[in-house]
Amino acid sequence: MALDRVLRERPGLGAAYLFPAPGSPDRPITKDTAERRLAEAEKLAKLPHLERGGWAGTETLVRCYQRADDATMLAVVLGGGQLRGKQA
Repeated sequence: MALDRVLRERPGLGAAYLFPAPGSPDRPITKDTAERRLAEAEKLAKLPHLERGGWAGTETLVRCYQRADDATMLAVVLGGGQLRGKQA
């Protein structure tokens, strides 16, 4: 992925925002600024605007972010007790 490549090439970026606010690198850009920049990029690239899908439920979260690998699954099965929170 392009973002991973940039972070590998520039390891100093690790703790910094990928899209810092203009004049304030300690804060991210606002949603409005991000949307405006995306619209400008689409226009410059002569690409149609794609509507965002939105998250109507947890399906997108599970599909995009829940990616278990074999090592993690084995660790959970063998040592799952360590992952449990304290009981009241």
